[in-house]
Amino acid sequence: MPELTNVDLIWNRACEGDVAALSTGDRALATWLRVHGLVVNGGVLDTVECATPHELDNAKSGYRFFGFDDVVVVLNDARALVESGVELDSFDAELDRRYSALANDSVLFDRFAAHLARSPSDFSPL
Repeated sequence: MPELTNVDLIWNRACEGDVAALSTGDRALATWLRVHGLVVNGGVLDTVECATPHELDNAKSGYRFFGFDDVVVVLNDARALVESGVELDSFDAELDRRYSALANDSVLFDRFAAHLARSPSDFSPL
């Protein structure tokens, strides 16, 4: 079995979610990983409806921290649709497609790994 790298260990720590006392990068990673998991499991609209406004705001900050501003646009578009009261079924697939084109698992992991390599001080030591 291959040994886990620092990238893997920091990613796994963020997946556990208890990073409040850790560095900015750890918190940013954990917030968007949580929302990303919700999107993967239920879709963008379901995530926007189920997550608290605080969770979404934190996740959007996390996405921005890693340069995923376009993902924030998708989440904001979904929030606007939910708040508008329109029938949402016709928007579900399009929002999910937009999100997955910007933020699939490998893209997220690669962006995080590149950021960690550039700015390791953004993350707490292991």
